[in-house]
Amino acid sequence: MGYALEYLPPSCLIPIAYNFVTPALGEISAHFATSNVGWVITIGTLVLTAAIPVVGKLGDIYGKKKMMVISAGVFAVGSLIAAIAPTFEIFLLGRGLQGAGRAILVLGYGLIRDRRA
Repeated sequence: MGYALEYLPPSCLIPIAYNFVTPALGEISAHFATSNVGWVITIGTLVLTAAIPVVGKLGDIYGKKKMMVISAGVFAVGSLIAAIAPTFEIFLLGRGLQGAGRAILVLGYGLIRDRRA
């Protein structure tokens, strides 16, 4: 399984990585000593919802491939912040950046549409 993930493009890995956190919610709650663990999923979804139209428009203006690289970078930075977060608030910041980076999906759909047109 680990070897198969190496060959997937970032647009395929990001949705998978988003769901990796669900089984760990109990451990995240215990590690940060919080009962507000629902925000781990909610923050990413809220930021993604706001980022989709913005990133889509920026992809139309500056180029979808360029914005895909930027989105993948934002997701990677968010993952790093979440991984080394000393507090729950910093962890949520990282998850929010991951949500912004997940807007790469709309760019992928746009590239497919452009190639078929």
